[in-house]
Amino acid sequence: GVPTSYYTSVQFVCKPVIIDDPQAKADILSAQMADMEPEGGYGEMAVDSGPYGRMLPLIRGLRLQVIRVEAKFKYDDHKSIEHREHVSEFLEERHEHLDAKSAMNTWMLALPSNSVVGLPKLVSGARAQHLSKIRT
Repeated sequence: GVPTSYYTSVQFVCKPVIIDDPQAKADILSAQMADMEPEGGYGEMAVDSGPYGRMLPLIRGLRLQVIRVEAKFKYDDHKSIEHREHVSEFLEERHEHLDAKSAMNTWMLALPSNSVVGLPKLVSGARAQHLSKIRT
């Protein structure tokens, strides 16, 4: 097969801490619901009331205490300008969560420094301006 050219791998080594305290579990659920359903529309997360209070004894909370982080990054900066342009254009067209920044990073890997000075030499007018704006 063809090896992957670009990847980031991060592993967290954690110590699990079991949460049995009813108020602590209600706090965990409140934070989770606020994150997952920011518009609201769910009942109060309270130990002694609301629709969830009687269910708290059935739930076990778990906090992960990070002990260390192991990370590995591989970015192949030996790809041709044509290949970078193809990848960058694909990401810009797809336009998902981090695609704009990834498209810009695809080009920045080709530059000799953190300066945008070389960017207009690699791409034409409007595209260079667009990538320069994303970068800042």
